[in-house]
Amino acid sequence: MAKNSYYIENGKIMYPVTETMVSGNLADLFKNIEEVSSERIDYGLTILPYIHASGVTISGK
Repeated sequence: MAKNSYYIENGKIMYPVTETMVSGNLADLFKNIEEVSSERIDYGLTILPYIHASGVTISGK
């Protein structure tokens, strides 16, 4: 289950997505990263960027 997930449309964050699941191989995800944002999210213990990767299936409500 992915936490703090957002629906992004045309490069803009539209709204939070609940009950998000990511399906795929983690090694393939890292191989298929196409873009990394300059914007970061501070989770307290970590600061992470948004990433865009191909070949990953994401479902949510």
